[in-house]
Amino acid sequence: MALYVCSWVVALSFIYPLIVYNLFDFFIRYVESDPRGPELAMLKQSRKDILVLMGLLEATFFALTLLVSLFLAHRIAGPLHKLKLFFGKVRDGDLSNDLHLRKSDHFKDVAQEYNLMLEQLRKRIAATTSYIEVAKSHSNEEGKRRLDSALKVLAGLPLE
Repeated sequence: MALYVCSWVVALSFIYPLIVYNLFDFFIRYVESDPRGPELAMLKQSRKDILVLMGLLEATFFALTLLVSLFLAHRIAGPLHKLKLFFGKVRDGDLSNDLHLRKSDHFKDVAQEYNLMLEQLRKRIAATTSYIEVAKSHSNEEGKRRLDSALKVLAGLPLE
């Protein structure tokens, strides 16, 4: 993201000096045709000074843009990466951890919803497990074997 933003800044920053250069070129041609106009050397030196100043300002602006965009990208990409890792853990059956983001990170509302979703999943799994345990106590051996398999799936263990 930072490179994308900065590439646009660099591309657009070449336009302004070009406009100023062409504007001064127009003035120089105009002054050349008027013998009573200001000195050409002074006008050419002004053009050079302004272009150098613009170059310095654009370099400073580019550096600031890069720093701000890196900072913002870090505050956005970091939580997204963390969220991706946590989704992978849930996919693999690990429901034990909550998602915690830094104070200044974006997507805190997404993390909060994620944690609420996990809490609901944990409650439903616990309730289902207790129902299966009760059903297992009232089952025959084949039913107990099948209910044990269901408990293993809920616990995230591999089936035999």
